[in-house]
Amino acid sequence: MSIILFCLILFPACGYKSGSSRSLDTGRIGSLAIPVFENSSFELSAGTVFTSSVRNVFARRGDFQLKQEGKASYILRGRVVSIEEEAAILRSAASSSRVGMYEMKAEIELKLFDSTQTLISSTRIIDKIDFMGGQYPSDIKHNREAAMMQLAENMMIRAHNKLFEGF
Repeated sequence: MSIILFCLILFPACGYKSGSSRSLDTGRIGSLAIPVFENSSFELSAGTVFTSSVRNVFARRGDFQLKQEGKASYILRGRVVSIEEEAAILRSAASSSRVGMYEMKAEIELKLFDSTQTLISSTRIIDKIDFMGGQYPSDIKHNREAAMMQLAENMMIRAHNKLFEGF
């Protein structure tokens, strides 16, 4: 019994903590504002799709409290640089059969600022997704929209990891 009591007193004195200390660290970091992404692409809805995705990712991860721009400790500004599409027909090496592919490629730029507008971190992410298959094989428009939302989600998870791991 005295050994257990000794350990209970000694370990906290040395700075050991049980459980994750990440929530304590992020509590000190504060809040984050995510304004609507600037859209430099020709895709009309890209800015709102990517903004919605990044807000969802950060809300699920719980690292920051999301607030309005004037009330946050940090601001994450995003820009959709480009969204390009390519259609391709692939020939199988074993036969002459062909397979269609529609690929969407997106490039985004993210910058993290503190409340004084000092740049803390920035990153540029490029990713792509094939939207030929999808949930509705005959409805390319629906598959394209679903693919853009999935691509945005994947890119925002990568952005979170790049910008905030170890922050």
